[in-house]
Amino acid sequence: MYSESKLFLLIKSIPNLVGLKKINNEQLPLNSVKKRFTVRYLVAVSLVFMVTLIGNTLLYFTIAKQATNADIINIATEQRMLMQRVAALTAMVHFEDNAEQKQSSIILLLASVNKMEKQHLQLTEFVTSLSESNKQGLVLQAYYFNEPIQLHDKMLKFHQLLYQFINTVGTDEKIMRQITAQSIGPLLDQTDRTVVLYQKITEQTLASTTKTLETNTIFVMLVLLAQIIFIFRPLARKLTNQASELDHKATIDNLTGLFNRQTFESQFTRVIENAHQRGESALLIIIDVDGFKEINHTEGNTAGDEVLRQIGKRLRALISPTLQVTRLAGDEFALITVNSFSSDESLTTAKKIKQIAIEPITYKGRLLRITVTLGMASFPDDAINLKELLLAANYSLRLAKQQERGTIQAFMPVQRHAIERDKIIIQSLERREHLEGLFMEFQPLIDLKTQHLTGCEALVRWDHPQLGTISPDQFLKLAVSHGHGAFIGEIIRRRAMKGFKALRTAGLKIPSLSLNLMDVELKSLSGPAELIEQLNLFGLTPQDIEIEVTEDVVLGHLGNELERKLIELRHAGFRLGLDDFGTGFATLEHLIRLDVDVIKLDRTFVAKIKKDQRTRKIINAIIKLAHGLSAKVVAEGIETEEQLEILKSMSCDIGQGFILARPMPVTKLIAWHKHYS
Repeated sequence: MYSESKLFLLIKSIPNLVGLKKINNEQLPLNSVKKRFTVRYLVAVSLVFMVTLIGNTLLYFTIAKQATNADIINIATEQRMLMQRVAALTAMVHFEDNAEQKQSSIILLLASVNKMEKQHLQLTEFVTSLSESNKQGLVLQAYYFNEPIQLHDKMLKFHQLLYQFINTVGTDEKIMRQITAQSIGPLLDQTDRTVVLYQKITEQTLASTTKTLETNTIFVMLVLLAQIIFIFRPLARKLTNQASELDHKATIDNLTGLFNRQTFESQFTRVIENAHQRGESALLIIIDVDGFKEINHTEGNTAGDEVLRQIGKRLRALISPTLQVTRLAGDEFALITVNSFSSDESLTTAKKIKQIAIEPITYKGRLLRITVTLGMASFPDDAINLKELLLAANYSLRLAKQQERGTIQAFMPVQRHAIERDKIIIQSLERREHLEGLFMEFQPLIDLKTQHLTGCEALVRWDHPQLGTISPDQFLKLAVSHGHGAFIGEIIRRRAMKGFKALRTAGLKIPSLSLNLMDVELKSLSGPAELIEQLNLFGLTPQDIEIEVTEDVVLGHLGNELERKLIELRHAGFRLGLDDFGTGFATLEHLIRLDVDVIKLDRTFVAKIKKDQRTRKIINAIIKLAHGLSAKVVAEGIETEEQLEILKSMSCDIGQGFILARPMPVTKLIAWHKHYS
């Protein structure tokens, strides 16, 4: 409780913005002073209440409106995903020969089209409801209803086209190609543009609200005591932070403070354009942290995060109008700089960047020493646009990692052939072309004790009209890096299941089919039910399938999430296999948590089993470990009788390799089995 004299002095020092004069130094009767203080105090309290009420009300409506806007953004984003899904489903319907499977795919397509149509109506209602005072809303309305875009009419025609395709039972190839062209072409780009416009509406709402709150806050700061300021400042700060957070999340990597992959293209393209206008060259360097997964494994994920954070901080300090940096992926950074570089100057620049990155990092009082591998390419000598420049730098990095980590590799002309091949593959993936050339081969798995056929592994190949037969190593990584991994993975799974059903129908009593799943496939799966639904189309059950994943899947940056999904699949009846065991850093803890049924020895161990005694000891230890966990061991890549006999002597359970049987298409496997039996 303030004394009268303290209250007098305190109020005297406050600027009066409510029409009352300051109390001067003249002596006033005590009652008059009390009365003036009471009036001012009540006015101040009323102002506090009023502004607080206005602020809270504004905050309430802003949050409610933001929730609505967030829902609309989610729907618009899902519309984009649905467009890609219907494109994939139309291709499946058109190329599917089995009537039962075709009908099932048509049902899925119809459900997707219905959902797309319903969501479009929701978006249209929202756009129509936007007021004329909303500038971005007017832009969005014009985008939807006015020329030249008229997205609303285009979407309605697209829906009609889909229904026409369904009515033809997927037989009209012309309609299918129209659907594919629209869903991955201009219509998809225009749909992407609407998501940006919805986000701008959200930002405009936040900006307007923030401005109003800041005005009210300034007003209160001039009227009230210091403690009253703290009522309103958090409100303004909260809304301002929301706007900053939206922008930050959209463009900046939270861990390192660098541009994220989403912003990478626009920022780096701008640098290249500026270089082109000034007649200068640009140097793109990709930096890969060596042994990053081992750091996570031995020191913990927080240590790995600290390594990335410190490297990001060092690279961020280099940013200038002629140099930009981004975090490309988990442990990869990209840097682009403009200058008139000679090859020697480029190498010198790369060496400086490398030296900055490998400075020891202090973590919990200890020094972590790291190395990095760099791949680089220059504009315009090695490539004329960002997409090709990134391919060239990636190839340089890959070559450096294959030859010797911790080095710098510039792009070499001999790599152009591989880049041209990859460009053709990427183009086919993006246009969904020639995917009918994807075919399955099945390699038998043989019980080394009984010599019985105990399973087979599905292996994908691609018969490409321009490139011939392509191995999965050549196209799967490209599919994943360009966002097509889940789509390709689903096609592979379905064709593998179809082939396995054909083997069963032909009388082959093969206990299980081994399916390799990539991390992007696991991430895209909603749960075991989705995989079981696909199996039901071919009369298969989870007990028929062994899901194989590599150690990298459970050790990657999504390890915990994917591990949870694998455990769910295990509980649903699927068998689990850990592929390429011994090449990563999977621990006994991973084996126990996943409760794996099969451990597959990597072929590099099998190749050295005859000549290297240490390798034999490692294999023997792995086999004993697996048997102790009630898991079986599969040795892959067996190519000689000597390797086979050594593995048998070690009580290895199952063999896979050319000495036993090569990968074969369904018809050849059926013939092989008759001869083998």
